[in-house]
Amino acid sequence: PNSLSVLYDPPTTGIAMAVIAASIGLICVAAGAWSARKKYPLVTLAVASFYILFLPVLNLFPLTTLMNDRYLYLPSIAFFGLAGAGLVHLLEPAKQAIGRFGVGSIQVTVTAASAIALMMATHAYLPTWKNSETLWTHAVNETPQLMVARIQKACALREQGRDTDAMRVLNAALGDCSRDSIDRPRVESMLESWLRESAAKDLSRRAETSDMLLRLR
Repeated sequence: PNSLSVLYDPPTTGIAMAVIAASIGLICVAAGAWSARKKYPLVTLAVASFYILFLPVLNLFPLTTLMNDRYLYLPSIAFFGLAGAGLVHLLEPAKQAIGRFGVGSIQVTVTAASAIALMMATHAYLPTWKNSETLWTHAVNETPQLMVARIQKACALREQGRDTDAMRVLNAALGDCSRDSIDRPRVESMLESWLRESAAKDLSRRAETSDMLLRLR
């Protein structure tokens, strides 16, 4: 995992050239796999499986994406299966030069190094998921323009009883985020409701304090 966020705001404009380049690349790979279908049928199957399982992460509809990258686990099966088979195929001629043990050692080394690197990356990312506050703080840092990320962080703070901090987050969101956000009325309503509750709590505390003072007197 690298540069991941629980919430994304993928661009939907100004990406024409990237879309064209990616489409050409996908077509070329598909054409190559189809032409090799008789000689390497498993390669064709792997590429076809990758494309089918890749559909959920293509963001075909311009919607805010909540953890859509989790679907990458599915096409990754085909990708890494093909990569592993390719490594075995490339090392096949080396068996005569360094022997089966040497080739096996290379395969084990590559696999172990990859696994260790991924484990270290995962371990480094785990603190993000420590609790709701760390999760949504990370999301706000990654996508500060998303109002919904600010809302979730505010709710996480309020669950901890930090009402003042939560209202500061929402108030900052009104100033920092897009003014035409569909979540803007929701934030304004939440702020109004929380301010009323806070004022009611203050009045209750003042009444309790006054009552205690009267009893002391």
